[in-house]
Amino acid sequence: MKHYFENSSAVGECDFPIDLVYAWVDGADSKWQQRKNEWLKKTTGLVPDAVQGRFDNHDELKYSLRSVAKFAPWIRHIYIVTDQQVPDFLKLDHPGISVVEHSEIYEDQTLLPVFNSESIEWRLPFIPGLSEHFIYGNDDFFLMRHTSPSFFFQNGDPVVRVWPHTILAGNWYDDTVYQKRYAENSNAPWIQWMLKINKLVLDHYGRAYGNVPYHGFDPYRKSNFLKVMEEPFLHEAIARTVASRFRTGEDLDRHIVALIDNVCGRNRLIMRRPFERYLKFLRFSYEFQIIDNEKNMDRLLYWLRPYQFCVYDGLHCTDSYLKRLPRFLTELFPEKGPFEK
Repeated sequence: MKHYFENSSAVGECDFPIDLVYAWVDGADSKWQQRKNEWLKKTTGLVPDAVQGRFDNHDELKYSLRSVAKFAPWIRHIYIVTDQQVPDFLKLDHPGISVVEHSEIYEDQTLLPVFNSESIEWRLPFIPGLSEHFIYGNDDFFLMRHTSPSFFFQNGDPVVRVWPHTILAGNWYDDTVYQKRYAENSNAPWIQWMLKINKLVLDHYGRAYGNVPYHGFDPYRKSNFLKVMEEPFLHEAIARTVASRFRTGEDLDRHIVALIDNVCGRNRLIMRRPFERYLKFLRFSYEFQIIDNEKNMDRLLYWLRPYQFCVYDGLHCTDSYLKRLPRFLTELFPEKGPFEK
């Protein structure tokens, strides 16, 4: 297994390659904006964050790559999945990183262009050269502690960390309760997705773990991912999601792969209890919500020192937060990474 990072001390902990995949977009690109706006005029039924928020770029990818180079030097190769775009800081001739066009992973080219991460994520297993074991992350995910391959894979199986959420509490699986909770969260598509995938797995297999995954880097086995895609009861939902150019409440979330893997004994589940949420949970993965006390976010992060964290830059961001974000990330990851010009 060949690695392109320096100080790769954790490589010996596994005997199989592990790749890292990002889905990335530069929402400020005028050509990309033109493509998006043309299709927006033809599209209805979008969720609130399908239009902007998710496409903003504050150079998070550059700092995420710096964190990976520092804290996960055992990664074999990094793939950046994007649409006719290249990060301006990226060293394209670096042998440890590749830019993958949407056209390379979509068999049906008439589905392009696509602006829906839910769709793109169902095409990740078709990245040319992708290893059997891979990790998927957003460009606003960052590592803050040294990790080893066993943090994500144990005995070759993905390690999935979940936590209990009130939306899946009580008799959520009762059809009446399920429909009520689903309808009440029409403006929170991720909650609808969590309800939907847990209900699908429960109805089909007779059980589901009924919890919500951490918002962070997710490990997968490509062969397991493809097995889930071959499940007849999911064919229609996956096809509909892949064909959806923008996010909708009807999309099928990729986290159903982890649910089915768990039912079939193909991954390891680690659950945090409610009383651990603000300690062990946050020390594993912390998501900066803008409605929290943003003035103290750096102090809290250094105190928690989570293995990973996410900086939220969605619809509810304040201008002061967005202005502070680049400086904050520069202070946190000041050293130029191996993938930068």
